[in-house]
Amino acid sequence: MFAWLQGKSVQMEYLAQTVADQNNRRIDENDKDPSIKRISAPQYVTGERERPFPMNNLFKSAPVLSDRSKNIIHKKIMEENRSVKAGRELAKPYAYAVYAMLPKSYIENAKEPHENINDVHAHRYTMQQLFLPVAESKRFTREDAARAFHRNLLPADKRLPIPELVQYEKDRLGGKGLADSMGRLLKDTTAMEQNMAERIKAREERDAARVTKVESGRFQFRFQNFEVEDVGRDGRGKKGTGWRYGVPLYDRQRGHTREVPEKVGI
Repeated sequence: MFAWLQGKSVQMEYLAQTVADQNNRRIDENDKDPSIKRISAPQYVTGERERPFPMNNLFKSAPVLSDRSKNIIHKKIMEENRSVKAGRELAKPYAYAVYAMLPKSYIENAKEPHENINDVHAHRYTMQQLFLPVAESKRFTREDAARAFHRNLLPADKRLPIPELVQYEKDRLGGKGLADSMGRLLKDTTAMEQNMAERIKAREERDAARVTKVESGRFQFRFQNFEVEDVGRDGRGKKGTGWRYGVPLYDRQRGHTREVPEKVGI
C-alpha cells in the first residue's frame, strides 16, 4: 500500500491536477472570447444549485443527465465496449411510453404548468385499483377521490408537507396581491415554526421530568422507572428495558430456525 501511495498515487494526483489546470485555463480563455458560448449550470434566485424554488427550502433537485450525455454513455458502452456488464441496449420504447404518460412542459408554447407530484407521499390505500362510478353532472374533486379510497384519507392538498405554499398559490390564483400573499405566507410559516419549537421543547421537558438525576461529584447517575408490562406479551416490546441496545432475533437462539419460504402464492 505504501509503495502504491508513493509511486502510482503521486502520478495520478499530478495527472488530475494537470487536467484541472487545463480545464480552468480553457474556461478562462472561453470567458475572454465572446465568440465562444460556454454552457454553465442553471443560476437560481437563491444562488444555490440544488434549490430551484426559492420559497421551498425542503425541495432539492439533483442534476440529471442530458441527451448528449446519454448518447456518449451509449456510445462508450455499445460501440467501444467499455463495460462487459452492460450487455443490453437502451430501452427507448419503454422511455417513450413513460414520456407519453407523464405531463410535459415546453418552454416554447407553455400553456398551463403541471403540478409536481414528487412531494406527495404515495399512501398504501391509494395503491389499489378502484372502480368508482360517478355521475357526469357531479363535480369529482380531490376530496371525493381520497374519500373513495378511505373515509379518513386526506386529499393531496392537505397531505403535502408544505401547506403554507399551497395556501400561497391559492391566494395568488384567487386574485390577491403579491404583498398580501407573501405576508400571509411569512405569518403562517413563522407560526408553524414556533409551534414546532414549542412541541419539541415540551417533549424534551417531559422526557427530562421522568429521569431522576443524582450527582456524585464525578459522575451523574440517571434513574428512570420502567414497568414489567411495557415489554409486551413476548418480552420484545419497544418500551421495555434494553430495546434501544438491540433485541436479538429468535433465529440466533438454540432450537429456533428462520422460516424459509417453500412456495410463492399468487
